[in-house]
Amino acid sequence: MHKIRSAFIHDAFHLAALGRTTFYEGHSSSASASEMESFLNMKFDLENVKNELADIKNHYYLISWNEKLVGYSKIILNQSNPCVANEPIAKLERLYILAEYYDKKLGWELLSHAIDFAKMNNQKGLWLMVWEKNERAIRFYKKATFAKVGETEFRFSPTHANPNYWMYLEF
Repeated sequence: MHKIRSAFIHDAFHLAALGRTTFYEGHSSSASASEMESFLNMKFDLENVKNELADIKNHYYLISWNEKLVGYSKIILNQSNPCVANEPIAKLERLYILAEYYDKKLGWELLSHAIDFAKMNNQKGLWLMVWEKNERAIRFYKKATFAKVGETEFRFSPTHANPNYWMYLEF
């Protein structure tokens, strides 16, 4: 069975490892091996994860399956988007599940939780960025009735960026 709970500073080590693994599973083909390694080392460095967890604007949630941590989300309230006139809206900055647990529908549970959290905090919608070649994620968000509202770039390094879509769900 699954359980969703808030993440705290004491979860930083496990969140860093989980973030590193799940990001790699979803994006390993989106950059060279050296760019990917550099990005993972920077973004999922233990101190960086601790700093993100300590920042009160970031709301992290962990999902476990039979007591094993298998995914997480990161939500930022009151984050505007240049392609969305509606405000206030929240940004779903991350939603990742370990690939071996995709068949458990835990992504849906975590997304439902994020939507409920945003609604409880008086947000009028939820937006996100998704790599344009991540067809599985795009199908997932479209099934949840998110709509593509724009395009942007996700900067991996000073020399590499990936094309991304902005997707939005209005409540």
